[in-house]
Amino acid sequence: MYLNIRLVIHSLIFLAVMEYVVRSFSNLESIFSDTAALFFVIAVNFLNIIFSRKLFYGRWFMMMVLPSFFSIVTLALLFFIDQDVQRQLFVLIGLVLFYIVQLGSIRISLSRSDETGRGMIAASTIGTLFIFFAFINGLYVNYSVSLHNIIFVYFVVTFLLSWQFFIILEPKNVKKSFFYSTALSIFSTETFGFASFWPFGYLTTGIVLLIFYYVLWDMMQAHYMSLLTKRRVIVDISILAILSIAVLATTRWALVS
Repeated sequence: MYLNIRLVIHSLIFLAVMEYVVRSFSNLESIFSDTAALFFVIAVNFLNIIFSRKLFYGRWFMMMVLPSFFSIVTLALLFFIDQDVQRQLFVLIGLVLFYIVQLGSIRISLSRSDETGRGMIAASTIGTLFIFFAFINGLYVNYSVSLHNIIFVYFVVTFLLSWQFFIILEPKNVKKSFFYSTALSIFSTETFGFASFWPFGYLTTGIVLLIFYYVLWDMMQAHYMSLLTKRRVIVDISILAILSIAVLATTRWALVS
């Protein structure tokens, strides 16, 4: 199952919500000052996700985590994109990712051993975390939000998304999944705490954080499945070094506070 009309309809509803946000609000203050509009966006968004679950009989609660966080951070990041063309491009990317997120979640809800569904969830989790990393950095850079609060939210979201993925790998071993997710989230949060002092924009920082997370995630999932080898560790560390250096060497260094 790769194409389903009902799922396409739910994706188009999400597209309509994104377009409403883009055309009606220019920043976070504008939507938070309009309580009715904020309630409308939240209600339509979550009802859309809930009904898509019901239509496909996906009753596994954990599979609500990824679609919920993806829709929230995607809508939130729209407020940090200035140019209209870039906004519309991100809307299209959000539409495609929403479909993949929902399709992967539904496939796993129906069959937890579905390898294609696992791959979709893995890709969707990485994509959602990049959007979240960019948003949380943009929030910290542009608004007077306590770093402690930002770090707490960062840890919680990273933990929940990581936990969902590890539970998919081994649904019956909740404690093991909890331990690995906690360790991964702590390491990732420590990286964010360090990166918050870097002289880069939030997109650059988000990319670097994603690289760190991906490398840690790849090694920890390999260890989780008893597949970790010295060669894999060396390859992952090499990827981390090469990509990080490439990003930092090609970005503009500027003070962000």
